[in-house]
Amino acid sequence: MASKKKQARGNGSIYYVASRDRYAGQVTEEVFGVPTRKTFYGKTEREVHKKIVEFQCKVRSGEYLEKNVISLYELAERIIEDQYALNEISSSTYDRKRETLKKLSQIGKMRLQDITEDHIKRFLISQMSYSQSIINKIYQMLKDFCSSLLFVIYMTTVLSLRKQQLSKQ
Repeated sequence: MASKKKQARGNGSIYYVASRDRYAGQVTEEVFGVPTRKTFYGKTEREVHKKIVEFQCKVRSGEYLEKNVISLYELAERIIEDQYALNEISSSTYDRKRETLKKLSQIGKMRLQDITEDHIKRFLISQMSYSQSIINKIYQMLKDFCSSLLFVIYMTTVLSLRKQQLSKQ
């Protein structure tokens, strides 16, 4: 009987699932600082291993985005609350941002990964009945939200790369 080849630590595990008549592979990777466990299925061990390697490459290069159920409104609300808690904005600015946030209700209910550039354009066009100052506030909030989101993505990528470098040493 041939000896079974063992995977290197951190490369997941591959095993046979008789009930599905398939091989399954599980791997845990950090996606934006949160450990994420994924399971892959295939007809052969090689096919499952290939899927695991592709997943790991996407995570490490930043191409993989975990599907989530958080909406634009929820995330913008968190950002405003954090700014107020950290004393970055005054109480009057907090109140104004909360009122502006209410105007985002059309696209605010959508999940983040579902929002496209077309959705934002159509939303901004639908807001043309408001005064220019209100449109500017809505636009500024969307812009702030996007820059905050990009900063979070950048920082989590940098931190995960640093962890990888430290673990290699």
